[in-house]
Amino acid sequence: MNGMAATVSLSTDSIELVPGETGGCEVSVTNTGSLVDQFSISLVGVREDWVTVEPATLNLMPAASATATVTFAPPRSPELVAGRHPFGVRVGSREDPRASVVEEGAVEVAPFQEIVTELVPGRRRAARRAKFKLAVDNLGNSEVVVGVSLRDPDDELRLETSRQAITTAPGTATIVKLRATPHRRFWRGQPKMLPFEVVATPVGEEPIRTSGVVQQEQLMPKWLLPALAAAVVVVVAAAAAWFALLKPAVESVATEQTQQQVAKAENAASRASGAADKATAAATVAQRAAGIGPSPTPGGAASAAGLTPCWARSV
Repeated sequence: MNGMAATVSLSTDSIELVPGETGGCEVSVTNTGSLVDQFSISLVGVREDWVTVEPATLNLMPAASATATVTFAPPRSPELVAGRHPFGVRVGSREDPRASVVEEGAVEVAPFQEIVTELVPGRRRAARRAKFKLAVDNLGNSEVVVGVSLRDPDDELRLETSRQAITTAPGTATIVKLRATPHRRFWRGQPKMLPFEVVATPVGEEPIRTSGVVQQEQLMPKWLLPALAAAVVVVVAAAAAWFALLKPAVESVATEQTQQQVAKAENAASRASGAADKATAAATVAQRAAGIGPSPTPGGAASAAGLTPCWARSV
């Protein structure tokens, strides 16, 4: 009591509350002093925004008693964790400001569950495999175990999850990775919509279902055919330019060079033939001079060599 001339008592020292609802107790104050006094009432250990005291002050004659009501209104929020929350009711005196009395109690906050799920993205485009993320938000005030399962009503997908069960703390978000792979693939064609379902089941609660869709695309990239068509156009244009512009010029240059080479070869052959004729005539003259060649004929090789036959000389 710290020497203050008053006694304080609570109607109950344990209060059970459900978040979002109200409850409370009464505080009884008796003036045990000899003077008229004013007593102020406040609470410690709890947030003031969800506790009210009515009235907050009591004016008491000596030996008189009065009561005040303390009302608790805990919010339905993950910030107020389920469990025991101690508090104190402090009563102070106006006549003796340095003295006060504190009576202790506790609020038992009941647990509540609120699980929210979100699939990110809700639809994904993929030709081979699609990846998703399931966000599990615990908006309750207690830890919750949540089971995660996948369903494919049409059996078109192979579904996989990184975790089949998670433990979520109050006010937190837990991410679960998912993969969806089509059983059958196709090279060309229109996209196919393949739906599936994610089921999150908190312990003791109803399942929470979230829908997703895999937009299966063709394996052949959409840009491939236009690229091939453009490449064909480029090749055809290059071939046309070759035949229209480059090939005649190349053929003209090749023909000119060939004619020059042929002319050179003909000149060389002509010179070689002349040289061969001269060599043959010289060899014939030499043979006759040596008496081993055939007799010359009038106007024959001897004449060709510039010699006059002996039988043609005058006696």
